[in-house]
Amino acid sequence: MAFGIKADLILINGRIWRGREEGISEALAVWQGKILATGSDTDILGLRGPRTEVIDLEGRFATPGLIDNHLHLIATGMAMGWVDATPASAPTLAALMGRISDRAATTPKGGWVRARGYDQVKLDTGRHPTRDDLDRVAPDHPVLLTRACGHVSIANSRALELAGITEATAVPEGGVIGVTEGRLNGFLAENAQNLVKAAMPPATTEDLIDGIERAGRYLLSFGITSCMDAAVGQVSGFAEIQAYEMAKLSGRLPVRVWLTLLGDPG
Repeated sequence: MAFGIKADLILINGRIWRGREEGISEALAVWQGKILATGSDTDILGLRGPRTEVIDLEGRFATPGLIDNHLHLIATGMAMGWVDATPASAPTLAALMGRISDRAATTPKGGWVRARGYDQVKLDTGRHPTRDDLDRVAPDHPVLLTRACGHVSIANSRALELAGITEATAVPEGGVIGVTEGRLNGFLAENAQNLVKAAMPPATTEDLIDGIERAGRYLLSFGITSCMDAAVGQVSGFAEIQAYEMAKLSGRLPVRVWLTLLGDPG
């Protein structure tokens, strides 16, 4: 203030939380992306210049951006582009199959259909969907339907065929391949899911950047401005680091991100 600095942004007439020790203030000034000062409306408006943006909070609460310390930004963003299989969107098996059928109808023949979010306990049938359920609604597309937890998926016949999975396939360590009366039922748990994922075309750099941007904007809608991607490499190996850099350079990284490597993708 002694040097005549004027704020770029001023918030007034609010309840602005500054932390446990600092408590609440009425107004706040920002300069070059940093907090310049906090205090009363009168004090902070003294920092207004000819180009200062002033926002009247009208008594509303404001808080510093929240930080999520463990998530998977790219995987989340990419999954947001899949069929929404959550109970809220597909409460019955028929509704779920209808959503998958609709997506298959707009996907070129042979293209993959991904879906995520179902919970068999909340479906009207009280059971996992099966290979046959998926075959009935998408016979010409490989389909992988993943449970909300991410630890279980259901594959249809086309997906199992492309992955080379048969009743004679050895079960991977740490995985489960479901069989009913000697026939694959499409159920794949934990590491067995990787057999199908390996048969999918690799994500492009643009796919990865789309996922980063989509998930980042979703976080912002909840006031989350920073996060840690806890498993970089989970989807596409070290190409994800390049995607993050390109997203940042092109203005498509909406949040601050700390990267934790999953490990050597090889």
